Amino acid sequence: MLEAPNTTKSTAASLGLQIDYLIRAGEHFNIFMGINGGAIQSTFEYDVAGTTQYVTNQNPYAGVQAGVNIDIIENLGLEFGGRAKHVFREANTYAISDMYEGYASIVFKFTGEY
Repeated sequence: MLEAPNTTKSTAASLGLQIDYLIRAGEHFNIFMGINGGAIQSTFEYDVAGTTQYVTNQNPYAGVQAGVNIDIIENLGLEFGGRAKHVFREANTYAISDMYEGYASIVFKFTGEY
């Protein structure tokens, strides 16, 4: 695997879809798990002999996610989860190889039901 140079700035953005399977674990508690996929664009900025260089890549990714959501009241809940994304890239490119994300969110439900 190619080692990335010392970067002065790096950015990444992803766009994709996910499909989840919801398991009702109680009256106010759910577990979910699923798969995701899409594309990620990464840009690396680095200096070579006083000149700023940029490398930008677009690569597909696929991954999995899992988490829980908890009802606070009928139309409002909290969700905690994590995702792992494997980025399909060539071994000799400066690009993100894998991403791991954890998150917490507030969920508003229009119907009060899942």
